[in-house]
Amino acid sequence: MLLGSVLGNRSMADILKVIIIVVIVIILMVFIESYREFQSFRIRRYTINDINIPKSFDGYRIAVLGDLHNSSYGEDNQKLFEALDQLAPDAVCIAGDMVLCRQRAYAANIKTADFITRLCGCFDVYYGIGNHEKGLMDGYDNVGDNWDRYLERLPKDIKLLSNKHIELKKENDNIYIYGLDIERSFYKRIKDIPMGVDYLEEKLGKKKEGYSILLAHNPDYFDDYVSWGANLVISGHIHGGIVKLPFLGGVISPKLRIFPKYDYGLFKKDDKYMIITGGLGAHFPKIRVNNKPELLEITLKTGENI
Repeated sequence: MLLGSVLGNRSMADILKVIIIVVIVIILMVFIESYREFQSFRIRRYTINDINIPKSFDGYRIAVLGDLHNSSYGEDNQKLFEALDQLAPDAVCIAGDMVLCRQRAYAANIKTADFITRLCGCFDVYYGIGNHEKGLMDGYDNVGDNWDRYLERLPKDIKLLSNKHIELKKENDNIYIYGLDIERSFYKRIKDIPMGVDYLEEKLGKKKEGYSILLAHNPDYFDDYVSWGANLVISGHIHGGIVKLPFLGGVISPKLRIFPKYDYGLFKKDDKYMIITGGLGAHFPKIRVNNKPELLEITLKTGENI
């Protein structure tokens, strides 16, 4: 009986060792795969068919950058710049979080500002605000004057859409690009804070007549964006759910929500659309599995909604 007890204890110890080894191996595999995936990015293409798109904007192409978080693809992001140069889009939209809201990230933020400045010299760039830009603006986490110094490195005429909009004209047609800048409370983990159309109208005003694109970093409020009137919402923030599982999608959102409803890709409601980029970077923990960083190309097509 004593021998059986000793063998049983030894067996349990062996099982525990095996479990620990398996966990360590899985963690190592996750970090190895993440490192591999961060070595390059892919180009993901979407086509939006909508009868509300003016004929002059049929075929209009938008490149989307989001959630770069100061990641670099080549020296001074040369590989990313070359990919955009080859795409030759009509516009570049930034879906937020190009930088990091960290005091120690100042030098990297400045390098990102220089990259965006280079883009502005070649393309029409429309910059939407993410929670990390918002954190810099608000001086969150003792970042001091990092936002002011970041802005100083950007072009003076940059189209920074902080609760602003801009009208694009072609021939006799026009469309609008709006940029939503919301309080950090809407990004709090676990807790959901209602938004509503009244809030959006307070920030953006009433939607103008015509086709509208809304740069809204947080996709959780898609229903509100649709109720406000956005025809196409471009979002990010979720990082594709960090780990993407077949048939199940992204595993977790920054709000610590498991298998979030809006994680990645194309969504539709009432003939309105939202595209969520998986983003180009990450912050701590810098993990991606089955979730390669991406640059988006969105083509607008005049035609029946699909």
